[in-house]
Amino acid sequence: MSKWCLSDVTTFLPRLLLMLPPLFAGSALAAPLTFQRAVELAARHSVGPSIVSADLERTYESYVESKSLYLPQMVAGSATGYSAGLPLTLDGAAPSIFNVAARQILFNPAQRSFMKSARAQWQASTLAESELRRQIMLDAAIAYVELSRINLQMQLLRQQHEAATRLVYIETERIRAKLGRGPSLLRAKLIEAQTRMRSAELDGSAVQLRKRLADLTGLPEQEIETMPDSIPALPDEATPNAAQEAADNDLRVRIAAEQSRASVLHAQGEHRLLWPSVDAVGQYALLSRFNNYDEFYKRFERNNGTVGLVIRFGFLNRAQAAHAREADADAVKARRQVDTIKSQVSGEVLRAQALVKQLTAARDTAQIEYALSVSEKKKLDVTTETGEAALTEQVTGHIGAEQKFGEILDATFELQKARLQMLNASGDLDKWVLAETPVSPAEQATNRGSVSEILPHTESKDFHISSLMIAPDVTVLPARNSQQFFAAAIGSDGKGKDVTSMARWYSSNDSIAIVSTSGLVTALTSGQVTITVSLYGESESIQITVTEPETEPQ
Repeated sequence: MSKWCLSDVTTFLPRLLLMLPPLFAGSALAAPLTFQRAVELAARHSVGPSIVSADLERTYESYVESKSLYLPQMVAGSATGYSAGLPLTLDGAAPSIFNVAARQILFNPAQRSFMKSARAQWQASTLAESELRRQIMLDAAIAYVELSRINLQMQLLRQQHEAATRLVYIETERIRAKLGRGPSLLRAKLIEAQTRMRSAELDGSAVQLRKRLADLTGLPEQEIETMPDSIPALPDEATPNAAQEAADNDLRVRIAAEQSRASVLHAQGEHRLLWPSVDAVGQYALLSRFNNYDEFYKRFERNNGTVGLVIRFGFLNRAQAAHAREADADAVKARRQVDTIKSQVSGEVLRAQALVKQLTAARDTAQIEYALSVSEKKKLDVTTETGEAALTEQVTGHIGAEQKFGEILDATFELQKARLQMLNASGDLDKWVLAETPVSPAEQATNRGSVSEILPHTESKDFHISSLMIAPDVTVLPARNSQQFFAAAIGSDGKGKDVTSMARWYSSNDSIAIVSTSGLVTALTSGQVTITVSLYGESESIQITVTEPETEPQ
């Protein structure tokens, strides 16, 4: 067995001290991955090596090639060789020691159309790169939000598994004491197995999402840790004319429009190949003395040059005319494709808006079901203390309430995902994500200055709001707890009116706390959140601190 001596320690200690700074430097310098930083890194990191970038380079060089034909094109070379008899041409040029040929387009309507077509294709490739960048931003945003949700659910499932394990233990002890029955133990084991299975599923999903974010952002997987409070509030509705605006301005529509323009210009060029064209040409050749020129020509000159114009007119080219008609058919198809994509984009926006409304109702339902389960859980706690209910019923009630809370998390993520897709469909995703201070939904409603569609028009004329109030004045809420808030509108006459179900409710961060359309706030995880109510351009907010969840009875 080896022993350490003082000399070994004095030798090893300096080396250890030199190794420690690099080991801790990465963790000290590693900044938390916020939502905005993750999306920005994905936008910068993933687009560069993409196939679209290569296609962009190809279309740009194609445009440069077509434009360069208007510059003088010069070719220099040599066509030396032995001539037997009359000196014939070699590769289209007379046998010569040195020759230079030059050509430049002077008038060519077809080439001008082809050049414009190449430019339109280049513009379409530029827009395609932007479209790919937007899709990557959407993927990163959804992955980040989903990973945040899974991390919270994994914490919840750990507690559920502890409760399920405790339930199995209780039922086992009851059977040993001959107080319980086999089916109760089997149900307890089933709940424990289900929580383990769900935990395994979430672990696998978390690993895949971290890998996905690492691939998108270029960061190591160990640095992919989300910050739920960095996810800004998502708008719950698009602008009134979002579908029409998307149909006119969406990148996919603009790409199709540029490709259609390129097809039309290409077809125009094919037709113009039947028009006259004029090129300026010139040639110089230094002839040799050993190619029998002096025998076949009366006067031999070593230095020879030619300058002139070449005029072409292909009016009897039936093959070219058929090719031009084929290009016309492609142009018609491209124009129809633009209309199809416009209809597709506007339909996506309308479907996204409908899905957001549907999922908002689903989340509200999940909130109410969770509030009811919490109420039942509290009743079970009381009845268990008085001996009216068994401990197994209490534990089962707690697990059921936590499962309902998990359903809230699932519904919230699906709603966030739908809102991101709505932003993407309406073309506002990159503006919202990359804005330094994204505008909250409440500010959007206030800036629009009118929420008159919430109340009937006749009522808005009779009741003029001077201010809004939120009750009760709750500023601290433990996680996994719910609180019903009410909104009162104070009219110009000083009278109040309950507008809880009429006003719009917003949360500044759905990853911290959510609020239903009826003002029911459910705290998800610890952090700071602002709950805002808005009506007729008036708004009122309340700051809530979400604390750690209350400890469950053992």
